[in-house]
Parts: sequence; C-alpha cells; structure tokens
Amino acid sequence: MATYRRDRETYRYALSRAEAFATAEALYESESENAFSLRGIDSHALFAWHTRWPEYQGMPSKSRRRLSVEYMEGSPNSTHPLKGRILELTLAAAEAYGRTLGAKFLRLSDPAPGLVAKYEAFGFALVIEGRVVRYCERRIS
Repeated sequence: MATYRRDRETYRYALSRAEAFATAEALYESESENAFSLRGIDSHALFAWHTRWPEYQGMPSKSRRRLSVEYMEGSPNSTHPLKGRILELTLAAAEAYGRTLGAKFLRLSDPAPGLVAKYEAFGFALVIEGRVVRYCERRIS
C-alpha cells in the first residue's frame, strides 16, 4: 500500500512540474526569438551541478507552506539566447509549481547581496535574522 501511495504522489508531482514548466514557457514563448523548453533535472544537469558546486547538497523542503529556490544561475555565455531571462523563467515556473502544491510563499534562499535589489523589483521582501540575510520572500499570487 505504501508503494502505491508513493508512486501516486511521485506521478502527481511530475504532472505538477510539467504544468509549471508549460505555464512558464507559455508566458515567454511569444517574446523569445529562440525556441526553448523547460525540463526537470536530468543526468546532464546533475553532472554539471556536481562539477561546478560539489560542496552543495540541495535537499527538498518538507514545508508545504512555501516553495524555496535554493540555487539559480544563468549561463556565463554572453550570447546565450536566454541571457537576462533566467530569473523571470525560474520565478514563473517556481510560482506555478508552488500554486499546484498549495504553497503560499515563494522563497529565494541566501540571496547574493548584489541581486537583492533585483529580487525586490520582482516583489520580494528581504528577510534578515540577526545580522544575516536569510532569504527573500513573496506571496504566491
């Protein structure tokens, strides 16, 4: 019985992610000169992640109240067709996924100081605990 429930939940989350990706793609497909698609993490992405950031272990949040984005980085290639759009696409997909999960807040964990103003322009509020910046957060609409 537990296996069935786990398989059903895995399938439900996969459908939710696919819907979130489609929502984000639809928002930007008319604005983009190049075709693109959003996909889940695959072996190529995992290899790149482990190669570039071996010290980090991304773990999913247990909270259903918020969806956290732990890591986000665009391509260093200055001619990448989505240069300058990764933040918008990530936020659109994360918000759509958060909605399907019933999350109330979208959180950007441990933001780089130089990007806080950009995140605030997207409606995020900076949360500081003690003297340390912990995250930026906004309500999912």
